[in-house]
Amino acid sequence: ALDMIARQYENSKISRETLKQCILSIADNSNYLQNNCKPIDYMIKLLKSWFAPGANMEKSKWSLAIYSDKEGSRLTHSHERQYYYVLQSLTLWREIIHDMFRLWYLAEQDLLDIELRYKLKDTGQGVHRMQPANRTSKAMHGILYAVQQKLGHTVQGWVGSSVIHLGDTNVPNAFVFIDKYNQVPRILNPIVNCLKHLDKFVAKDPSLLDYVKEKFGGIEEAKKNYSTFILSWCI
Repeated sequence: ALDMIARQYENSKISRETLKQCILSIADNSNYLQNNCKPIDYMIKLLKSWFAPGANMEKSKWSLAIYSDKEGSRLTHSHERQYYYVLQSLTLWREIIHDMFRLWYLAEQDLLDIELRYKLKDTGQGVHRMQPANRTSKAMHGILYAVQQKLGHTVQGWVGSSVIHLGDTNVPNAFVFIDKYNQVPRILNPIVNCLKHLDKFVAKDPSLLDYVKEKFGGIEEAKKNYSTFILSWCI
């Protein structure tokens, strides 16, 4: 099919081989989005389905509320505030991942720009090349603004930080920025796989099923318990 399309549309301005590369590039992007956006979409759907704010959620065992100095938290959030914080964070991550190919291109432009000089600095996370990333930063501000316009008009407002760290001790250069957000699906994929396939694995093992029922009250309750921990303390 690839050869047929390239042969059909090649002309004096674009060769068959260049067309093939373009088509394969589109396929690469589609495959990347499929593998990296899907787990975030799944967690957003789960969040909205199980944890939507309501009068009974604050005191529910499924409450996402967090408290300062408990479980390592430095903040205190009610269930509703934490819900919107998680929703905004997941949505922002999704939009970044969805635009990753453009961001990757801009990051390479910043890294190779001879006018954006770097300096070696101990950032507290080891010695890094600290370098401005003007193109990547501008694109990120655009993505953040779009998400804030979409989700920042709730009663809670925009819950998270509006600061974009790039070229500082937190995110010293564009390469670290790209690597940082590529970790998101790598972290979420195992969590999503566990939630998706728990029923199947438990059903195969009567002893495990008995344990899940005794410990959590059932498979659905086990999933909610796991999700409550992840969405409260790990995001």
